[in-house]
Amino acid sequence: MATIQYPISSTYYRRVQPNLPTVFILHGWGSSSERWTGVIEHLSREGYDVLAPDLPGFGQSVPPSVPWNVEEYAVWASQFLQSLDVHPLIVIGHSFGGRVAIRLLQQNPVLARGLVLCASSGLKHPKTLKQRLATLVAKAGNLLFSIPGLSALRNLARRALYRSIGEYDYYRTSGVMRETFQLVNEHDLAPGLETFTLPTLIIWGDQDQATPLADAHRFHALISGSRLEILPGAGHRLPYEHTETFCALVAGFAKSMQSTQLDK
Repeated sequence: MATIQYPISSTYYRRVQPNLPTVFILHGWGSSSERWTGVIEHLSREGYDVLAPDLPGFGQSVPPSVPWNVEEYAVWASQFLQSLDVHPLIVIGHSFGGRVAIRLLQQNPVLARGLVLCASSGLKHPKTLKQRLATLVAKAGNLLFSIPGLSALRNLARRALYRSIGEYDYYRTSGVMRETFQLVNEHDLAPGLETFTLPTLIIWGDQDQATPLADAHRFHALISGSRLEILPGAGHRLPYEHTETFCALVAGFAKSMQSTQLDK
């Protein structure tokens, strides 16, 4: 297991109703706990303590001092929960947060009763023709924009290029977080998922352009006994834009986990 040097006190988080069963939220890349305000309010009305940190390097939490991979984010999440003496009922992972949630629960199999994966990243794909062409264009562009008079257009061109191939998150990062982005995206979650047995609810939008719907079906096939819910018309920002439907699914799943816990 990875080791980290990160003061847990550097983690900003939102929390409501600590005396109730906990729903632990891990947000996506470039996001923060603030984006989850609607979900937090809704689930708290359903009778849950909702704990939503800003992952290191996002929102109000300071970045790690060195680039991290998924393993190190999972260790941070475990240490963060330990620092608060929290044993969540369920963990929600959205996009990049889904990667972290899976590794957290693989490292700590009895930490939570269930997992909600929403538009999760983590399954590797071969580079598309567009991405391969973009790499060639980027190399040619570096030469072109080194010409005096054209260098001022470099950033504009790079932004358009990365946006066109779905890598705008990479363009928006810098320093240690850019290297972190690269390390995170090298990790393929597929190996080992066949032995992941924690009850899992997978929620996806059929219009998701960031994490394709095919990934939802692949996660569903890889995680034994998982349940897949596809929301028509929803995209990658499903928890923020379809909050009521998302929370209804999450609350129903959480209640079923509580029932299972009581049966035992």
